[in-house]
Amino acid sequence: MGLGAGEIIVLLIIAYVVVGPEDTVKLAKKLAMKQFRRMTAEVKAGLDDIGIDDVKSDGTGADSFRGDMESVMEEIRKTEQTIRF
Repeated sequence: MGLGAGEIIVLLIIAYVVVGPEDTVKLAKKLAMKQFRRMTAEVKAGLDDIGIDDVKSDGTGADSFRGDMESVMEEIRKTEQTIRF
């Protein structure tokens, strides 16, 4: 159930009218965090599908790959902490 930008804007306007400006900001943060977690889970699942063992078996720089993936996951954690309220 992906929402487009226009649909999200309409929903936020309705929320602004129904719950007020302060609660709309809180609601928007919660929705953003939920979407971020969903995207993070998709990235993790994709990384699990690739698998470090697959990279090792074909001899194409597993250490470099592991380091890159660890830095990506660290950036995801930092971003999640920044978004959290």
